[in-house]
Amino acid sequence: MVPISGGVGCGVAACEANLNVCCPATLAVKKQGKVVGCKSACLAAKTDRYCCTGQFANPKSCKPTVFANLFKSICPELIARLLMILQVLKLAGLLAIS
Repeated sequence: MVPISGGVGCGVAACEANLNVCCPATLAVKKQGKVVGCKSACLAAKTDRYCCTGQFANPKSCKPTVFANLFKSICPELIARLLMILQVLKLAGLLAIS
């Protein structure tokens, strides 16, 4: 991670790897025939299972997808940073997750 000027200990939540090359077709976001992004399983499927809602709204029943595990193994710093941001938002009352 690269520090952002002006903030002590702040960093950029980024990943150097291009995950678009291994994005499954069902999750691919294309522009002019080229993969430019990769949706989450939640965004693509819109089901409780993949969005960790309803009966899947707890760590025991909500399991990461194969692609989520791949992403986490390739970009662990990004995942850690995003989880920290989610926790801060939750503590501030700006995000309702369990």
